[in-house]
Amino acid sequence: MAEKLLIHQISGGMSVMTSSEKKVARVLLSDYPSVGLLPIVKLANLSGVSGPTVLRFVKRIGFDGYQDFQDRLLSELSQRKSSFLELYDERITGLKD
Repeated sequence: MAEKLLIHQISGGMSVMTSSEKKVARVLLSDYPSVGLLPIVKLANLSGVSGPTVLRFVKRIGFDGYQDFQDRLLSELSQRKSSFLELYDERITGLKD
């Protein structure tokens, strides 16, 4: 089975989050995925919470730490880029036939 998309992990986990963790989730969902690539301090400031709250948030949604969270986000972005490039390549190849 394919891994659940990170954006779905965030939105699906909100029912069990604290109010502070929900602030982080809302900021991430409002500008997904780019805000998730910010340093932890910047994400915390945008969310109006502390750095440790951001760490608790990423642990709540199943990650070992912030770097693990960002690695997963980058992996999703890389996969998305690859799929768009494959679609483009198929379209160009189809036009040449």
